[in-house]
Amino acid sequence: MTLDREQVLRSAASLLSRRATATMDDVARAAGIGRATLHRHFAGRDALVKALENLGIQEFEAALDAAGLDEGSAEEGLRRL
Repeated sequence: MTLDREQVLRSAASLLSRRATATMDDVARAAGIGRATLHRHFAGRDALVKALENLGIQEFEAALDAAGLDEGSAEEGLRRL
């Protein structure tokens, strides 16, 4: 089985949005992987949170690009966003 980093991050985001105090063990369980596997990819909670921040920024930038904010009116651009 190959580790899908994005899937692990999405599982972590889902869990942490519901339970901010979830442990790395909880995150590993939610992602369907072992704790050791999670720690091989994310040295600790801070590294995991940083990776989640980066994923969020990438998704936000993609949404901005897709919205075409410089096309049409500001109102239309915001609707697309």
